[in-house]
Amino acid sequence: MLADRHILGNDGADDPGLAGGHHHGRVLTLFRSLAALLAVLVAAILYLALTPLAPPRVGFATPAWIGPVQVVDAVAETVLADRAIRVEAGRIAAVVPVAELTDAERAALHRPGGSHVISGLWDMHALSIRYAPALDYPLHLAHGVTRLRNILNCAAEGSFELFPCQSDKRAWNAAVADGTLAGPVIMESGSFPLNGPGRRPSAMPEVFDAATPEQVQALVGLIAADPFRPEHLKAYDHLPRDSYFALVEEGLRHGLRTNGHVPVSVRVEEAVAAGHQAIAHARVLPIGCSGREDEIMALRTARAPRLDWMRLAIDTYDPAVCANLWARMAAAGTFISPTLVTRWNETRAGIEAFRADPDVGRFTPLFIDLIQWEDIAAIEGRDAGTEEVYARYYEAAAARTAEADRAGVRLLLGTDHYDLLVVPGLGMHHEIALWRAAGIPNAAILRALTVNAAAYAGREADMGRVAPGHVADLVFTDGDPLADPSVLRRPAAVMLEGRLYDRESLDRMLDHAEAVAGGPRLTIHFLRDLARNPSEFVR
Repeated sequence: MLADRHILGNDGADDPGLAGGHHHGRVLTLFRSLAALLAVLVAAILYLALTPLAPPRVGFATPAWIGPVQVVDAVAETVLADRAIRVEAGRIAAVVPVAELTDAERAALHRPGGSHVISGLWDMHALSIRYAPALDYPLHLAHGVTRLRNILNCAAEGSFELFPCQSDKRAWNAAVADGTLAGPVIMESGSFPLNGPGRRPSAMPEVFDAATPEQVQALVGLIAADPFRPEHLKAYDHLPRDSYFALVEEGLRHGLRTNGHVPVSVRVEEAVAAGHQAIAHARVLPIGCSGREDEIMALRTARAPRLDWMRLAIDTYDPAVCANLWARMAAAGTFISPTLVTRWNETRAGIEAFRADPDVGRFTPLFIDLIQWEDIAAIEGRDAGTEEVYARYYEAAAARTAEADRAGVRLLLGTDHYDLLVVPGLGMHHEIALWRAAGIPNAAILRALTVNAAAYAGREADMGRVAPGHVADLVFTDGDPLADPSVLRRPAAVMLEGRLYDRESLDRMLDHAEAVAGGPRLTIHFLRDLARNPSEFVR
């Protein structure tokens, strides 16, 4: 009878016992299907979490002769027409008119694309994260950035944080040097930010508080003795006044210069006199140019509402005070890295402008969006009066940057990428656009990107120019960057130490970075790493 029922298609529907059996069977089948799906999902997550984030695999050429190209000289503010460049062992051996080549040399010319060439660009305020080889590096190189000053380090070698340690960066540099990693060379790294009590990671010794000059002396001694020591000490806003001066002095004694923020309890002029090598962020410039800087300093030290000291700095600009500050900076050889993008992204207009650039969304990882969304929402939700103060402060910071350039202070162009909506590589070109809008001449912008950066690094003799004896870091452009620096945003080709990446390779780098930024693997890696050190991973 049961067989008849099945043949008739009844499936026991008129038999409660049989119907119940089939119900349990379907539930079991569903459970098994869900379990299998869950197992596949877990396996996929484990695979993504355990598989390394790979950098792009792209080819490069090593031509001996390149040309004909127009060579841009940002120092002389000239363009040398119809030149051929000879490259040997990663350096420029000769720059000569094409007309002077032999027939054999002319036949050997490699044409990388682009009409003009300039030295490779330096981002002098880079904030690399531990996933840099897979994400930051292709973005930097594809946008013409060949050298970085990395502004901070992990707290101590062996600690596990979002920001890499010196051992990581040295390994990346070695891979770049042998051509197995396509990306910029890190020329210098800063220490963990020294911000006084409260900033110290829980696993670090008490001297990391840098609360007193004695602690600073002990801390600098530890840093200097570390075989993975950074190249500079990074001062931050709330480093105590006495500790700051001890930091600069003790650092110099150990061959470590101090860079970064001017602490809120220190006058800008005092920092210059002490030997602060490179001042970070144009935010401090309206303060140093105020006739009432001591009052602003007192407000900031007391952590008064930010709008109070911003208004005071805007309204008390004193041209004479400012001129004196620029003269002292120029005489002392102090550099300024204004990072105007970090002031621009504090305004609603800036946030809107960043979001209007489709490449910002294309290359920003999901986890960065999640970290930043609350700050962005707060900016977008401001009342009109508050927004006006922020907009005016940005305008003041940009104007003071242009004044400093006119007064002979050497500028460094940096981005502080991964600040709000600032993307590695791409942020360089947003910064260039802001400098141009501030009235800084094109030639000065190009110098900041090249020769000024090389001078800061003590490499002015062999870096920063397209000249014999210099390292063969080159950016080829479809147009003259002296006339229009925006042509740098999409290079025709980029050469790093004699390795030439053509436009096809650069596009592959961008595609790779987009896939990494938008794919699940990076987010899973971030969550995995966050779980490993949840209290301090993104500190």
